[in-house]
Amino acid sequence: MKQAIELTAFNSNIDQLNTKFEQDRQTLKAQGDELEATKRTLNRSNQKAVDEFNARINEFNAAQKSFNASIAAQDAKNRDGRTSSHAFNTACAGVSYSKADEAVVLADLGLTENPMRMSGQARLQSTSSCKLDQQTVFERAEKAYSARDYVTALREYLALDRCGDARAQRRIGDMHYAGLGVPQNLGEARDWYLKAAKQGHETAQFNLGVIYFGGMGVTQDYAEARKWYSKAAQQGHANAQNALGAMLNGGQGGPRNSGEAASWFLKSAEQGYAPAQNNLGIAFASGKGMPQNFAEAAKWYKRAAEQRLAQAQFHLAGLYRRGEGVPLDVEEAYRWYMKAAEQGDAEAQYNLGMVYHQGTGVTADPVEAVNWLFRAARQGHVIAQFKMAVTYMKLSLREKPDRTDLVKAQMWATLAERTACAQVGASQRNAATTSAPYQNAYRTACSGARQIRAAAALKMNPAETAQAEKLVREWKANSGDDAPPSSAALREPPAPGTLQERLRPLPPRPPAPASGASTGDVFTIGPPPKPAGN
Repeated sequence: MKQAIELTAFNSNIDQLNTKFEQDRQTLKAQGDELEATKRTLNRSNQKAVDEFNARINEFNAAQKSFNASIAAQDAKNRDGRTSSHAFNTACAGVSYSKADEAVVLADLGLTENPMRMSGQARLQSTSSCKLDQQTVFERAEKAYSARDYVTALREYLALDRCGDARAQRRIGDMHYAGLGVPQNLGEARDWYLKAAKQGHETAQFNLGVIYFGGMGVTQDYAEARKWYSKAAQQGHANAQNALGAMLNGGQGGPRNSGEAASWFLKSAEQGYAPAQNNLGIAFASGKGMPQNFAEAAKWYKRAAEQRLAQAQFHLAGLYRRGEGVPLDVEEAYRWYMKAAEQGDAEAQYNLGMVYHQGTGVTADPVEAVNWLFRAARQGHVIAQFKMAVTYMKLSLREKPDRTDLVKAQMWATLAERTACAQVGASQRNAATTSAPYQNAYRTACSGARQIRAAAALKMNPAETAQAEKLVREWKANSGDDAPPSSAALREPPAPGTLQERLRPLPPRPPAPASGASTGDVFTIGPPPKPAGN
């Protein structure tokens, strides 16, 4: 009798569950009919919107299919007492999942928990057209992202993506771009940025411009980069305004327009973006896109310099050194050169080396001069490399020279010659690519480095020549010369006479077997090239 009563109660519970499931099923069907009606309306007005809506319909159908499978699983449980985990496995095509796997699959379905553990109202909300509290979910995702809990963040962002949230789509793009919580995939990053950019998200538009400009995961396309930079710039994105200005100034992806470039630099600079402030300073200093005005250039350089932008600190130092737009002040020039040089700016390091070499505003110090020139040369600054070749060549002419100095003179001269002579050729083809001070400096470095190489070769034996070539290869592999000449060597009295006079008595190169010609070149080193400011 007791078993009969329990069976009756059990059957009653099953009937109640089935009734509730049927109500939920009818509710979902009504919503599906409403979505289909909306689809038909959109189809008559906007085909593009329909295509996007179809994807949402497919997601709805997938969720409904999963829900139906869950109901069938619950029916099976009621019949034979199997566990709720079996119901979940049935919904997942019979594959066995751990608790963690269950959370991932449910997230992919757009659900927060197993439908069989949710109330009917919760199940209804989870499968309807997005009824998430998007702001709350986004804040939760951002908090997880900031805490580097990328798994949680990604799950929340993906849920928001199903609501078409552009902020979440952009952030998923960031995660693929940097490999945060997912394997780095620039192609995936581009796709997610594109989804957000099409909805007008300005940061996604800018990031898309960066990807196309750099050819990262896509074919490099300046026109496409300029298009997306322009879209973001028009929405007031400071980085994009500066990037668009740079492309306009360089004629990349479209016509060159220095005036329009300067106007975008100004908009970005007024928002406090330091690189744009520096670029606007360049525009005023050069007169490209703006009337030449050194006082205005100094104003914008200083704003960027105070934000610790090394390039602006270097440019501001140049104005103080030349007295352009500001009072001539070599001490102030030295101060700004030092700030930029300590941040690793190669141009500032070179100019600081020249300040110490010439004793401009500071006590002349050959050790400090060569140390800063060496730092610039290590970064590939071609004029600094030439100066290092000159330094080592002078050291090799002492009364008791170290043969290593001759080898290093050859090494630095080789590096300087290759780059400087290539730059001379490029400037001859297009004089607009290189300013006049730099053209003169490159010509000096090209001819001077060639002559140092020729003079050193006359004094080197085959083993030393091979060693110099090895040093060049090591330098290119970033494992080369890692220390300047010693302080003791640099403070030794120099060899009598100028470098030119010391080299002149060298015997001519032996005649070549074929032609019998000798070098006959006179080694001349002019005054140090004027440091280029702009």
